[in-house]
Amino acid sequence: MIPLLALGCGGEAAEVTGVAGPVLHGCTANGYVDRRAPTASRSVFYGGAADAGALSYAPACMVIAPGQTVRFDGLERGTFSVHPLVPGPVQGVDAGALPNNPIVRADDGRAAVEVRFDAAGVYPYHCEYHQPSMAGVIVVRP
Repeated sequence: MIPLLALGCGGEAAEVTGVAGPVLHGCTANGYVDRRAPTASRSVFYGGAADAGALSYAPACMVIAPGQTVRFDGLERGTFSVHPLVPGPVQGVDAGALPNNPIVRADDGRAAVEVRFDAAGVYPYHCEYHQPSMAGVIVVRP
């Protein structure tokens, strides 16, 4: 899809959906949100925070640029002790986690963690307790 950034009123960057990515963890081929713009929000909410359902991530499918950081955030409504963040596909705890996946397991009482993605690639993640409905993918590309 060619148009990746749209300008809203006042010249502000608007979120673009329908960006192509892999079919994985419920993410459809054109169902990713593009958050590569320098001013874009790169938060993934969970546990009823913001637009996330109690057992889902929002947005679950995101495209970012190398060197950008994603914040997984329950906004004090959810914590990683209730929704353990696990890298890799949902086949099992840490099963198939990529060796270079910067997402590390978070299973404590914190509500938020920030992850920097330096290398291009496909980085799946999920909640250990609420998979497969609570899963997503970060795609990193220029």
